[in-house]
Amino acid sequence: MVLTCVSLTISGISSCSLFKDRRFLTHQESVKKFFQTSYQVMHIDKYNGRLDFEFGMNDTIIKLDSLNIRFSSSSTDYLELFKNRLIPSDILYTDSINIISICCFEHFDFLRTKKTARRFQLWKYDGKFINPTAYYFELTNKNANRETDLKTFIQGARLTFISWPLHQI
Repeated sequence: MVLTCVSLTISGISSCSLFKDRRFLTHQESVKKFFQTSYQVMHIDKYNGRLDFEFGMNDTIIKLDSLNIRFSSSSTDYLELFKNRLIPSDILYTDSINIISICCFEHFDFLRTKKTARRFQLWKYDGKFINPTAYYFELTNKNANRETDLKTFIQGARLTFISWPLHQI
């Protein structure tokens, strides 16, 4: 089995597929396969270090200890991940690099198996590689239902799974 990825960063389109039995899996199929084979519930503590925000015209800088994160997203709802200290800095930290960029959040609604859990993807650019690193993660909010909006869901959630750097897109 071979993992192939294509990224068109200008248009923001990406596609990752597993090649098996001479057939490319769609992005949705490969994400489903990843969670089927790699998912296990994790108990991840909330980030408890220094947290500051600098709001700019086009992006926001999030400061987690010595790590500066340039946050770019068309949805500010994802900023709640950091405001609520759900993403620990050690998960995103890259050796000797103190500024990274985070973008391209995607909610995998097609993977929703229960009303209290939702699965996502984010991309991290750290300057070490031309292409970003993809992280898949799951949030669980015991008070949520299927109609809970994204911002409210994140505000009451906890991080219950995150993949370590999965692949370069």
